[in-house]
Amino acid sequence: MTTFADIQIQQATPTHKFLEEMNQTLPWQLFETILKTHIHHKPNGRPPYKRLLLLKMNLLKIWLKLRNKGVQVGVVSVF
Repeated sequence: MTTFADIQIQQATPTHKFLEEMNQTLPWQLFETILKTHIHHKPNGRPPYKRLLLLKMNLLKIWLKLRNKGVQVGVVSVF
């Protein structure tokens, strides 16, 4: 049985086609190079998340007008 919440999540979740187009359109290698040169992590503590992954998640959040929870649900449902 599909609930109203399931429909809302499906509408807010990007499709695989959208993600493929995003990967083909944007110069991710350039962004990754810029992030590596400008954002540094401290050597102690736990390892940081991949910078490029965080950038992609933030862009999805902006483009799809999601909150942090919406991005988390979207990422988990795609992968």
